[in-house]
Parts: sequence; C-alpha cells; structure tokens
Amino acid sequence: METEHFLPVARRKVSDEIFLMLQEKIFLGALKPGEKLPPERELSRQLGVTRVPLREALKRLQAMKLIEVRHGDGIYVLDYQSNGSFEFLMSVIQSGLPLEQRLVKSLLEFRLIVVPELFRLAAKNATEENIKKLEEIIEKEKQSSSNRNRLMELDFEFHTEVARASGNLFAQLLYNSLRPVYLTLSAQFFHNIPNPQQVPIHAEMVLAALKAHDGETLARNTRYFLELANDFMLANLNA
Repeated sequence: METEHFLPVARRKVSDEIFLMLQEKIFLGALKPGEKLPPERELSRQLGVTRVPLREALKRLQAMKLIEVRHGDGIYVLDYQSNGSFEFLMSVIQSGLPLEQRLVKSLLEFRLIVVPELFRLAAKNATEENIKKLEEIIEKEKQSSSNRNRLMELDFEFHTEVARASGNLFAQLLYNSLRPVYLTLSAQFFHNIPNPQQVPIHAEMVLAALKAHDGETLARNTRYFLELANDFMLANLNA
C-alpha cells in the first residue's frame, strides 16, 4: 500500500496553508525535483481540503516556478535552485521556517560581496541631504541603545540611506525588498551582541568616511566589520 505523505491541514486560510506546506516540503527536500505529485483529486483527499483552495495554492507554486503543470500528464516538482526567484526566498524567510545554515551563509556571503562596494560608491556620490539624514539616524541610535528592536530597525534605516547615497537605483530598490530578510537575520545578532552601544559608534565611522569621500577606507572597514558580524551570526546559529 502506498504511503500517504500529505497530512490534513488546518482550516485557517486553507489555500495559504496548503501553499506554505508544499513550499516547505520543496525547500527542505521532502519533495524532490522531478517528483510527481498525486493527481488533484487524490492530493485534495490526502490534505482533507476541497479542490478549489488546492488549485489556488498550486497556481501560486506554479507562478513561483516551484512546480510545473503538464496538461494530460501531471504536476511535477521543479528544482528551486535552478528556477526559483527572489520572491521564493522572501516567501521562505517570511513563512517562519527555521533558517538553514546554508541559506544564512549564502545571504551573508552575498552581503559581504555587495555592501562594501556599495558603500564605496556612496562615499563618491553622497549628498548633503544624505549626510544630514544619516546624522539624524545616528542620534536616534544613541538614544535607543537600550532598545535592541528599535536599534535594529534604525540600523536598517541607516544602511538603506547609505544605499540611497550611492545613487544606484537597483541597490535602493533591493534594500527596500530586503527589509524582512534583514530584520529576520539581524534579530539574533542584535539580541545577542554584548555591547549594542557599538552600533552608533560604527555608524559614525561610516559617516566620517562618507564626509571625507574616502571610499577605499570605507569599503575596507565595512568588509572587516561584516566579516566579524557574519562569524558572530553563524556561531549563534549553530549554538
């Protein structure tokens, strides 16, 4: 007798529950690339739902290129590493799934590659308006050193303003999109750092380099700081 892999889901926003469950199985490898899902009728029976919310969930998975519907054949799981988009990454993180080390490591490595050069560009293009805004954020950080959640939000606001200072539109829009990712990853960091007062101190160092238009020093120091932060995050992730 064939084992049933799909358990009934809760009746709260049924299509969302189905989507999140299947997304999780795909991301964690319980459903592997090339695997064929049961027919809709059988899948809806296993899940304990009607076919209407199931179809809604499958449409979302198909739009995110996590599955392929082959008419007259069936529904197949796609390789998310080859077909998945940034939307999929955001969905996984916002779903509340435990962040795997490989995902966190990939995100931190990407940040280490991009952010120092973005800051270098900001040192070249920062305007007086950017500088003034950054000064205001730093003052708020100093007043919020005992409130780690607020400090985390201000740190993201600071980095977002530096992205604006770079003058690179893609970077600005990327930072806007990355807010949920950043806050999710940073929560553990900010809740565990022994000395949160260092956050505005580091921000002041960044600001000084921006004012001096010293992109080389800023890029070098930013990379060094991010390497330390990455090591700290990964160590706490493994703890």
